[in-house]
Amino acid sequence: MALRRAAVLASLAAASLALGTSPAGAQSGSPVVVELRIDGVVDPFVADHVEGGIADAADDGAAAVLLTLDTPGGLDSSMRQITQAVLNAEIPVIGYVSPQGARAASAGTFILLATNIAAMAPATNVGAAQPVGLSGAVASEKAVNDAAEYIVSIADARDRNAEWAESAVRDAESVSAEEALRLGVIDLIAPDVPTLLADVSGMTVEVSGEPVTLELAGATVSEASQNMICAYLAVALLVGLLANALAGWWWADPAAALVIAAVALREGVESWRGDGCYDAC
Repeated sequence: MALRRAAVLASLAAASLALGTSPAGAQSGSPVVVELRIDGVVDPFVADHVEGGIADAADDGAAAVLLTLDTPGGLDSSMRQITQAVLNAEIPVIGYVSPQGARAASAGTFILLATNIAAMAPATNVGAAQPVGLSGAVASEKAVNDAAEYIVSIADARDRNAEWAESAVRDAESVSAEEALRLGVIDLIAPDVPTLLADVSGMTVEVSGEPVTLELAGATVSEASQNMICAYLAVALLVGLLANALAGWWWADPAAALVIAAVALREGVESWRGDGCYDAC
């Protein structure tokens, strides 16, 4: 029920969302990589940002998408929306847990494993993907089994270590970047984006059933940022969900919906009048 409410609340904000990534502004003659960041909780606004960003990057002729991860996890439905967008992307998607000290925990583990190339910066970690409810309690056996089979299917599709992936869900296993590389969970460790793009150049990945050889050394990186309005809407949604689930405040969801609707209406009117142009969330 909580996830259904999240989807309903998220839909109220849809009118205010539009993607503003434009690789055309990059230097001519250089391949363009569109960077999308998941920095924080994986929620419906982040999922829309990533899904729309991948689609627009493909439409604009970008060479690849760089999906930078630093997340403790988030909603199952939002994670699945992102993994489906990554798995079905028409251009290569590179997952990168960064900067040093970052993590791809819980939902972030699924997302990282779904990318064509999975990379991590030193001093990062991945795993602890056991599903939990909003109260923090471990989810039902049915939910755990479903999540385990899902992550195994993703690992198999990307030729990653499916046994470890399953243990990340069932046993909440978590590993460092170095251990993840040794276990075949990721493809490489890179200290920064330029090194990462240089290291993946020459690698061949499968995109839409066809082999694609990456040539990204010296590529121009164009960042598509989640704007502040989307961040405010995400906070309103999460506050409503948590207040209802933890404190039993039934009115929290409707209150959050009213806040989101009011902001979305205002931003939509201003955008229609030409008063503002907003990046996607």
